Amino acid sequence: MHWQGNETVYPHFINESAYCQSNIAMAMAEKRTVRVS
Repeated sequence: MHWQGNETVYPHFINESAYCQSNIAMAMAEKRTVRVS
């Protein structure tokens, strides 16, 4: 898969039971850092 966007994205794969309901097997996500205090 070739990504043509400006930011770095990471694929995450959806498990089979969720895929059957929504017909989505993979989605792309941006990396974010969250500080918890």
